[in-house]
Amino acid sequence: MSRAASQTAAKKRRAASCGGKMSRAASQTAAKQRRAASCGGRKKMSDDILNLDNEMTFALYACSKGLIQKYSPVLERLGLTYTSYLAMLALWEHDRVSISELGKKLYLDSGTLTPLLKKMERQGLIVRERSGEDERVVYISLTEAGRRLRDRAERMISALKSSLPENNTLAEALKKLLPYLYGV
Repeated sequence: MSRAASQTAAKKRRAASCGGKMSRAASQTAAKQRRAASCGGRKKMSDDILNLDNEMTFALYACSKGLIQKYSPVLERLGLTYTSYLAMLALWEHDRVSISELGKKLYLDSGTLTPLLKKMERQGLIVRERSGEDERVVYISLTEAGRRLRDRAERMISALKSSLPENNTLAEALKKLLPYLYGV
């Protein structure tokens, strides 16, 4: 006898010993347990909220990881990590931004961004300079080498993107999810 069936039998015995029938809730619970027991004690996979195949975050994680792996060889030839590539994209769009503006754009905190920017500065791609008006504000600007890297990156990334399936609908849907996730 399965565990669910033995629990159902125990509930029936308790109900009988109390001189009455099982309550409606107990009866419904017993019926659910019998159905679960007949399916091997588990819900159908398509109905299970804790099934990996039903987890959107896993699909996003796996796709993100896979795409970053596709980008890595190209970025390595450019001397960039994926995160430094994202920072360069933001800087190619808008040169001379504060660290806090860049962090907001990339959804990165200063603890992650500061070491990344120091490394990029050592590579000669950017310069960091304090604001003359407020020393707490540090601006990031591209160097000439950082601006020149854009042309190489554009050619290499264009070739990579052409080898991947295009899915603008998914990209737009994910962009709409960002404000919900980050409260911006």
